[in-house]
Amino acid sequence: MARKKSRELSRPLEDVQQLPDILGHKNILKALRRYQKEQWRGGTLLISGAEGIGKALVVRRFIMGYVCENHVFLGCQDCGACKQFLRGYHPDVCVIQPAGEHFTVKELEALMNWTTYKPVHLDVKILALLDIEKMRIVQANALLKTLEEPPADGLILLTTSNLMHVLPTIRSRAQLLRTTPVPENEIEDMLFQIDDIPAPVAGWIARLSEGKPGIALTLAKNWKFHYEFRNRVFTWVERWLENPNHDWSRYFEIDLRDLMDIAPDVPRFTGWSADGWTRTRWWYVEALKHFLFILRDIVYLHAGLSHRIVARDLSQALEHLTEFTSFSWILDRIEDVLNTLGEIHTYHLPGVWQIPGLEWPPPDTSSFSDTPYL
Repeated sequence: MARKKSRELSRPLEDVQQLPDILGHKNILKALRRYQKEQWRGGTLLISGAEGIGKALVVRRFIMGYVCENHVFLGCQDCGACKQFLRGYHPDVCVIQPAGEHFTVKELEALMNWTTYKPVHLDVKILALLDIEKMRIVQANALLKTLEEPPADGLILLTTSNLMHVLPTIRSRAQLLRTTPVPENEIEDMLFQIDDIPAPVAGWIARLSEGKPGIALTLAKNWKFHYEFRNRVFTWVERWLENPNHDWSRYFEIDLRDLMDIAPDVPRFTGWSADGWTRTRWWYVEALKHFLFILRDIVYLHAGLSHRIVARDLSQALEHLTEFTSFSWILDRIEDVLNTLGEIHTYHLPGVWQIPGLEWPPPDTSSFSDTPYL
């Protein structure tokens, strides 16, 4: 019965025929290859990195290679053991990923049951807990007890997108592997394999994803929608900068309802307001994110870093905006947007501003003009 429960939590993947190749993460793969070669067990690996960077894929491919009957690193995807794993029913593997914001009681029970049973086909049993920052304190303490006395025939793999939300006592009992952003050209090459994405859009998505293949694939799924969404926000930014003494939020009343026809599976608008429509929180957040990237591009152009901008197809229009904005004024507007995102709990801002891809504070602002908005 215990094993049945663990199998239920090891949910099958949507396309179980094959897992994609891993982009980047060469240092992590080098370490994992050594662990597999040595058949390491009785310990814990913790893989940390940004959401969408590929942690779950790395874990799944490593497990598949560990159980592979042909002993292929990252799995051959063709033997019986690999196929069992892909279907989510390998008896010696338990993969638990929370479906919601937190781990459930049932998922915690699966963790407890895993410690009690013996391997069936192998001489090792493997537990993978993904997104452990979503554990409540009681659940994290239960995991800690398992890590303090890990089974000698077990291997535990953990992932987190927020290492600071993981108990220090858990971190200290695991071998920590940190991911790094995947090179832009690798993500762009991946996107080129999607037939209908134009090359300029593929490049834009690759830069927008900031080294996270999962984010890039999500954007690519509805690229026409996201590209047009960005264009609408940019038009709104240009209108606002014509009269920047007004609060930027006043120009946020652009009607985006027709974009749902491009991507009908995006979150719907809900309710109606005096002007005939309202947006869900998702739309507001997505627009703010595009706004933030546009402002960041203007900062890069002020700094002479045109090769760093995301919206290269809008480079001329962005250059024009730098002519009547100052570096410090744009930084203040970035702070405004980040504060708004923080207020709606989109970004966690623990005392420092986290501008995606932008070192903060900038390394040296002495060479930039502090002239107010012209």
